[in-house]
Amino acid sequence: MLEALSKLEGSVLRCYIVHALQSGRKDKVVEFFGINGNDLLLKSSSDWTPWFAISYLKNPSLDPQFRVYFSKEWYEALRLSLRNFFSEIFNVTHIL
Repeated sequence: MLEALSKLEGSVLRCYIVHALQSGRKDKVVEFFGINGNDLLLKSSSDWTPWFAISYLKNPSLDPQFRVYFSKEWYEALRLSLRNFFSEIFNVTHIL
C-alpha cells in the first residue's frame, strides 16, 4: 500500500510539472525543483534525474522520455487511479 501511495504521489508531482509546462509556466517548474529537488533525489534517486532537465527542453512533449506524460491517456489513467485510491480510503474510513 505504501509503495502504491509513493508511486501515486510521484505521478501527481509529474502531472503538476506537465501542467505547468503546458501553461507556459517554466518558472514554476524551476521553482518546484528548487523547493523539492533534494527530497526527490533522496527518495527515488534516478527516477527523477531526467526530470530536472525538462524545463530546458524546447519541446518536452515530443521527447521520447516524457511524451507519455503529456498524453491524454496518461492523464486519464492518473485521474482514475486517484479516484480509486480516494474511494478505497473513504470506504475503509469510519466516521465517528
